[in-house]
Amino acid sequence: MAKAAANHVSLSALEEELLRARELESSGKEHVDAQERRVESLRAENIDNPQSERLLDVMCVTHHLQGSHVRLLEREVREEQAKKKSTRKPSAVDTANQYRQNASASEVVAVSLRDRDAISAYVDIANQWRHLAEMTERIEREKLKTRW
Repeated sequence: MAKAAANHVSLSALEEELLRARELESSGKEHVDAQERRVESLRAENIDNPQSERLLDVMCVTHHLQGSHVRLLEREVREEQAKKKSTRKPSAVDTANQYRQNASASEVVAVSLRDRDAISAYVDIANQWRHLAEMTERIEREKLKTRW
């Protein structure tokens, strides 16, 4: 959370939970690795210790569950972010930029054509997209003037 505050990033409760789950999974992996080394060391010394092996098995299952939890949270965060994006109405700037991209795409098509009439049509389409972008921005400026 301190990192998020320092970077002025606002995390949702779900994103914070995901960060905690990743930390737990990471530390869990370290514990599993350490237990695996202990068990291997015991085996290398021909010491039979079924409790250590059972503990390792439980730790591996637990770590697998932690990984599943992280993947579940990652999916939920992606869904949350997609929902936020889909419910957000595009701003006038976003719309104008999209119109400009459409204009550029029309010009790219026009350049690739050989038929003068088709080229002319695509150039006209590009100009119309640019005009829509300018009108969208002009309308937005007028709205802002009336608010003040």
